[in-house]
Amino acid sequence: MIGTFVERFGSEDSSLADLRITCLIVMAFAGFLRISEVLHLRRNQINILNTHCEMFIDKAKTDVMRDGNIVPVARTDNSTCPVKRLERYLFKSKKKCSLI
Repeated sequence: MIGTFVERFGSEDSSLADLRITCLIVMAFAGFLRISEVLHLRRNQINILNTHCEMFIDKAKTDVMRDGNIVPVARTDNSTCPVKRLERYLFKSKKKCSLI
């Protein structure tokens, strides 16, 4: 289901809005995140590395102490790679402050 969604809305010629929603869905799925956690992500909370990316989730429903948590998301070699989707969205949008 995720693969079908990515094929339809995450192609090279997709609009920025389509790339954004594709990125959000794939990142939420790969990181086991709630939609509220993904929607509150900012660019400075994401660290992209060679093998994975790390997202700092500052507020989560299960974080009783409100310390935040780093969620790693692996880079894969398939079309639904969440890190690849994130890089494509950030490159096309050239945004520095927010994922949204």
